This record gives sequence, structure tokens and C-alpha cells, in this order.
Amino acid sequence: MPLTPDEREKARDIGLLANEIRQALNPPRTDSKISDFAKQVILLILGFVLTTLTGGALTAWWKARDSENQRHYLEKQKALDRAYSLISQTSKEVATTVAAADDVLATYEGEDWTAKEVEERRDNWNKTSRNWRISDHVLRAQIAPTFSDSTIKTEFDDIIKKRRLLGNDIINLPRGKKAIEADKNLDNEREHALKLIQEITGLLYDCVDRMTRQVNSVGQ
Repeated sequence: MPLTPDEREKARDIGLLANEIRQALNPPRTDSKISDFAKQVILLILGFVLTTLTGGALTAWWKARDSENQRHYLEKQKALDRAYSLISQTSKEVATTVAAADDVLATYEGEDWTAKEVEERRDNWNKTSRNWRISDHVLRAQIAPTFSDSTIKTEFDDIIKKRRLLGNDIINLPRGKKAIEADKNLDNEREHALKLIQEITGLLYDCVDRMTRQVNSVGQ
């Protein structure tokens, strides 16, 4: 039996409604657009994370390297400071004891020296001699491990030996006007002591020069 116009109209409306319901339940797929956007976001996030991690790792590496370089620099600088201090101390100790000996020998020249001046110079010699007996051992123990040039140690050992001979010469010099006048070999004894002073001074100059050259070569 054919449908009436009203029934056909209702069927058409029902069909349209059903089509709308299907469209609402199954909307058109837009996966490709959403997927592309998601990929871009993921890539941006990954790029940020990788950049952050890489930058952090590089920063940590540079800091560690800089810290290590700084440590080596400070150790090297401390070693140089110790070496320069040892050079200064060696020069001072040797020069002090040699100057004291030279002051004593000077009193055997001329007759203008008072008994007090002679005694003061003798006292100074005794004082520096006591200090030298300690400092020569200390310096010798420090020179060997600080300077690789074996000649430096050899020359300092020669300084010690000649300083011992110089000390013997000073001790054996006559004291008092009568004893000095009676000593027929005074000039020779004095000249021998002065020669030892010159030899010690020459050794000191060469020793210090070798020390300084070695330290400067390390510091460059």
C-alpha cells in the first residue's frame, strides 16, 4: 500500500535525523592533522630535553676541566713559590755567614779597631755560625728534591765544605794584640780565609744562577 504524503514526509525526517545521529556518533576523522601537530610538539619537547641535557653535560665537562686546570696551575704556582723562596733563603744564609767572616777578617787590618768593635764582630760570627750549622742541613735537604740539576746539589755541598774550612781559619786566628803581633803567619792565614770567602761567593752565584734558570724554564 503506497505511503501517504504525510508518511513519506515523516520517513524523510526520520532518515535525516538518523543521518545526523550517525554523523554525531562518527565525526569526520582529522587524525592526520592532530598527528602532525602532536609530532611537532613531541619533537619540540625532545629537542628541548636533549638540548638541556647536552648543554648541562657540556657545562659540567667544561667546569670539571677548568677545575682540573686550575688545580694544576695552583700546584705549579706553589712549587714555583717554594723554589723561589728556597733560592732566596739559600742566598741569605750563605751571604750572612760569609759577611760575618769578612767582618772578623777586617779587624786584622789597621789598628783603628777598638776592643769592643772586635768583640762585637766575633760575637756576630759565633751567632751566625750557630745558625749556619742548622740552616746548611735544612737547605741541603730541600735543594735535592726541589732542583733536578745535580750540579746545584754538588755546588752547595762544596759551599758547606769550604764554609767549614773558613770556620776553622777564623777560629785559629790569634785574638788579642800581643797574640796578633806574635803570629808570623797572620797574613797567610788571613789571605787563605779571604780566598775561601771568594770561592764560596763564586759557588753561591753559580748555584743561584742554576736554580733560577731551572725555575724560569719550568714557569714558562
